[in-house]
Order: sequence, then C-alpha cells, then structure tokens
Amino acid sequence: MDAPAIIASIPLGLLVGTMLTMIIDRVPDDLPVCGRPRCPLCEHHLRPIELVPVLSWIGQRGRCRYCGEHLTVAYPLVEIVTAASFAMATARFHTWWVIVPFWLFFAMLVTVSTVDIFRYRIPDRVVFPTLLVSFVAIVVVSQHVNATSAISRAVLGAVLFSGVLFVLSVMPGGGMGFGDVKLALVLGLFLGWLPGDVSGVVVLVFVALTIGSLLGAVMGLVVGFLRVRMQREILPDPDLEEGELLLLPWTKQPFPFGPSLAVASMATVMLSNSLT
Repeated sequence: MDAPAIIASIPLGLLVGTMLTMIIDRVPDDLPVCGRPRCPLCEHHLRPIELVPVLSWIGQRGRCRYCGEHLTVAYPLVEIVTAASFAMATARFHTWWVIVPFWLFFAMLVTVSTVDIFRYRIPDRVVFPTLLVSFVAIVVVSQHVNATSAISRAVLGAVLFSGVLFVLSVMPGGGMGFGDVKLALVLGLFLGWLPGDVSGVVVLVFVALTIGSLLGAVMGLVVGFLRVRMQREILPDPDLEEGELLLLPWTKQPFPFGPSLAVASMATVMLSNSLT
C-alpha cells in the first residue's frame, strides 16, 4: 500500500488497541467484553476524554483520575504495538481484502500475548472466535484467487503448526502448554495462506517455529536473570492486602511461549516474500 494508507492505519490501530486493553482486562476474569470502559481497579466508568490512546495515560501520569492508583504501562504499549502492527500489515500487502484479515490476526496476537504475559494462559475466548472469523474471512477472500488451493494451504498450515506443538506438549518434559497448541491453529492458518505452494507452507511454519524457539530461549535466560536479581511490581490488584505486591507470573515460572510464537509469526509474515 502507499504511504497515505499506511499513515491512516496508525490512528485506527491506536483506537483498536484501546479496545484490546478492555478485552485484555476482562477476558481472563470471564467478564463480558462489552459494556462501558472502566478503571480496572476502582471500576469507575471512564469518559471519552479518558480513552484517548496513549495521550490519556500520559496526561494522567499513569494513574486513574478517580482512585489515583497506578495503571500499568501495558495500556499505552498495547495501543502503540497495535498501531505499529496495523501499519506493518498495510505496508506488507497491497489490497484491502488481504490487509483486513491480517489486522484481525495481528490484533489477536497482541491480545493473546499480553494476557499470556500477565496471566500465564492463552484465553480460548479470544483464540477460538478469531479462528472461526479468520477461516471465514480466508474462504471469502480466497475467491479472488484459486480458492480451493489457497484454503487447503491455510488448513495445512494450521494442522502442521499445531501438530508439531501438540507432539511437543505430550512429550515428557516438553514444557509446552496446550494453549500454545490451540494458538498455533490460528498462526498456521495465516502462515499457510500466504505462500503459493505446499513447500512454502512448510518453510514458513518451520521459520516461525525456529524464531519462536530462539526468542523463547532468550526470554527464558532474561527471566532467569530477573528472577535472581529483582522482583517487578505491576498492576495493583484490588484483592491483595495493602502493601502486598502482585508479581508477574513469570518471575516465578518460565516465560510463556505464546508471546514468542506471536512475535515470530508476525516477523515471518513480514518476511514471507523473501522466504518463499
């Protein structure tokens, strides 16, 4: 796409990022994703002026206007990363009927990664609806090309990616969560849709798995260092006693693999032309 389209995708990504923060807050606690935005701490309903992406968090100095409690920097980061991913997808592809499904894909990656980092699980309420909507979108969009082969490659990618992770998850000492296996269905669906032949599907899945494994290993070393050297205070939890800290789960456990897979898949999408 041309520069104006890429620039226009950035504010859209920021707005979508704001909506994603509400999903990230509510889905892990099985709360309805619809409804008025609220502070996750005091649950005071927020006005539109308090929902301006990034600027509201900066203007309020990272605190709730009503209860004064600290709000994690994850909020503006989610908005910024979503905007960047939308711009990347717009720059990578040349037609809107391909760009929009990848906006959905990248938004899901941001959501799942954030939940996995903070809650150490991948929510089915995000993965399965995304899988269904993505498959329908791919079927519809594939009518512009060789529909049967494009859909078949997408399904192959989903089965291949999730199949490899499933084997790893059932191996003794594999350390692979089943949430990663389910996430891989969506990752493989999009990676399989990109190339023009079966060999390309295998290459992209292999590259994503390799990059994800390397990232996971690096983050494991970093977290191991942090576990020894420090503890990190994050979003205060109203259920905790006063003065008690809520620690990131991965200060006590291995870094979750989901974010590494998400970043690896996003990178593979952006490099796919050079890889196949």
